[in-house]
Amino acid sequence: MNLSYLQIDHERTRDRSMFNLTRFLYLGGSQFKSQYFRKKVEEGKLGEPLMLREPLLQKFKEEAESRLARGDSYVSVKNIVGAIRSLYQFIDTHNLIASEDTLQSNFLQWAAWLDRVSSSKRNRKMSGNTAHGIASRLSGFIGSTFEIPYGERFIFKTRLTKTVHAKRATGRLAEKQNLEESFLFGRFIYALATGINRDTLCDSKPKVIVPFKHLSRTIDLTFEKNFVSSNLSKCKKYRIINCRIDAELLLFVSQTGMMPGEALKLRRTTYKYKPLGDEYEVREYKNRKSGEVFFFIHKEYRKHFQNYVEFITEFMPEGDCVFSTYQFNSVVSVIDNYRGERINLLCKE
Repeated sequence: MNLSYLQIDHERTRDRSMFNLTRFLYLGGSQFKSQYFRKKVEEGKLGEPLMLREPLLQKFKEEAESRLARGDSYVSVKNIVGAIRSLYQFIDTHNLIASEDTLQSNFLQWAAWLDRVSSSKRNRKMSGNTAHGIASRLSGFIGSTFEIPYGERFIFKTRLTKTVHAKRATGRLAEKQNLEESFLFGRFIYALATGINRDTLCDSKPKVIVPFKHLSRTIDLTFEKNFVSSNLSKCKKYRIINCRIDAELLLFVSQTGMMPGEALKLRRTTYKYKPLGDEYEVREYKNRKSGEVFFFIHKEYRKHFQNYVEFITEFMPEGDCVFSTYQFNSVVSVIDNYRGERINLLCKE
């Protein structure tokens, strides 16, 4: 048997044994480090491959290759492979059947075990946040592999939770100041999102008015003090559009509660809005009864979101994601993560 036929095929993973999923075909193969797997097979210590596992691992391989091809980071895929290994270690230890049909059941049992080992006071092997991070990472990967709607993904069926240790203000004055700064930042982001529009991009010296404490300030969007031009270059125009994209991403995350990493992967499509009280259930429109549920939004946000999608489709047609961005003289559909450098730069202005 070819011991590399489930190797994740990409220029950064092709020669690295840890990206070889073939080892998970063997009972006990996940217990060994990737560099020792081939030797154990040759010595006959792992027996015959369990081909019932092959279809699922093949889909995992294809999804990992797809992510790398569209620009996902090498490190993120490496962490996903680590989570897959942890799952198969649990499956092998507990003599479970690994297949597509048993995937959800195996995941939930594995997540329950992670919850136990992270909450044990005597033999605690990892923190609760670490356990949640591993399971959430694999849940997202499985969700995209099988196109599982976001709200139905496996992680939401477990008891694993993430604890956020926020710094508390020390006193009423500090709490009031923090609240005021939060509202001010929200108004600043909204002003960017609404201020950068078709008229702004047609201006010879584009600028936007943003709130600043009890006053308003005008920010030069070219980031150049002496910039004068009757026609914006493509590069400068895209830099300005990127500022709106960053602001819109922050607005979207605050409205939907979706993680930035998930939001960055949303594709431009025709959306269908279903009223649910004060919210809309937003689905991808398809020529069948229903499509995948993407997210929920407040009714007041719908018009703003639709205007943004129209704006980004008009001014950045090369991208296919809702939050595509312009980097290194080309449009990048999916970026690895959001760092907010442009927003930080505008805040300093």
